[in-house]
Amino acid sequence: MYVVALNGSARREKGVTTTLTSALLSGMQEEGAEVELLYLRQMEIEPCLGRFDCWYKSPGRCSVEDDMQRLYPRLRTADCWVIGAPVYMDGMPGPMKNVFDRLLPFVEPTVEVRDGRVRHPMGVGVKGGSLILTSVCGHWEMETFDPLLTYMQAFCDSAHRTFAGALLRPHAAEFVQLLKNGGGDDILSAAHEAGRQFMRSGVLPADKLAAVSRPLLTREEYIDRANDRMAQLMSGERRMAA
Repeated sequence: MYVVALNGSARREKGVTTTLTSALLSGMQEEGAEVELLYLRQMEIEPCLGRFDCWYKSPGRCSVEDDMQRLYPRLRTADCWVIGAPVYMDGMPGPMKNVFDRLLPFVEPTVEVRDGRVRHPMGVGVKGGSLILTSVCGHWEMETFDPLLTYMQAFCDSAHRTFAGALLRPHAAEFVQLLKNGGGDDILSAAHEAGRQFMRSGVLPADKLAAVSRPLLTREEYIDRANDRMAQLMSGERRMAA
């Protein structure tokens, strides 16, 4: 299985998104997957210009010459896409959204009814497959991920891909602190095992996803710690500014 992983974290290798995604990918590799991991912060990908040249002037090919041209052949042929997209403001980061908007060359300009909805047929040479989401957020509630999950499911429905599920890690700052204190191995092990089991069955096991997302503290504790942390950071910034 050929797996392309796109990491949309602004922090690249240092981000919690990378920590979680890497654990998943290591499990997939252990079961024989060929994995390619790409960091969007190291690439130049412009927004879609909305000219539809990829339909009418150069069918199947985007006219914008940037690093997206490197992604097209990989995404066309990958059996599985792993999308690492932290939630900053109720959705995916801008660079990742640019990637999804620039996938217009993958579909035909004609329309059809599929699963009760008007959709575009997929273009010639675009392989179907699966998509796995990995995401982290700062807030306590799992509902923080809902807008991103809704988008990913909608995209998969349109793009002939199976949404295989999501590894989600709320209150990421607490997870970082847990890792610094030598904990969190059970969460990373669950992500790793989820990758292994996906390769064996094509399914992300529910118990492993729940282990990845497990609460690390109560909501009241989270609020107290988050406000204390922010006060300390703000105090430090003010001292530096003075």
